[in-house]
Formats: sequence, structure tokens, C-alpha cells
Amino acid sequence: MTNDAEFVLAEVNRFRRATPIGRLLLAALSAIQLFLAIPWLFGSSPLFGAETADMHLTRDGALGIIFALSGLSVAWRTRLAFFALPLVFV
Repeated sequence: MTNDAEFVLAEVNRFRRATPIGRLLLAALSAIQLFLAIPWLFGSSPLFGAETADMHLTRDGALGIIFALSGLSVAWRTRLAFFALPLVFV
């Protein structure tokens, strides 16, 4: 690395704040998503009781579990966020 790049990285690390608010919010939203997605996986909707096709709810449940687990893993270890970015474009 050049001296300029090292200087920029040092400045970024110097002004970086380590507040856990974002991580806690992501963990809470992911836990809610997981709470909602597990019944969907088995074809039931716990919130509204509306008639919905079981296959549709099962598919949404599988996607919901993927999003919830990726959110929980990123909230736990932020260095794992690189694998979660492609999930945004699903």
C-alpha cells in the first residue's frame, strides 16, 4: 500500500464510532423475521389468519429464514456482511 492509502485507512479507523445500536436493531428485526418465517415454512400464518396457498407461504418462509439468519449472523459478526449483500438482490 502507498502512504496515502495507509493514511486514509488510519483516519477512517480514528473517526470510527463503535456503537452497537445498528447491530442491535438488525438483530431485533432479524429475530422478528425469524419468528414470522418459521410458521410460514409449515404453511400457516400467525398474524392475519387469511387464506393463502400453502406452497406460497412455504416459499416465503424459506426466504424469510434465509434473510433472518443472514441478518443475525451479520449482527453477530459484521465481517460476515460480505456474503449477505448478494441476498439483497434476490
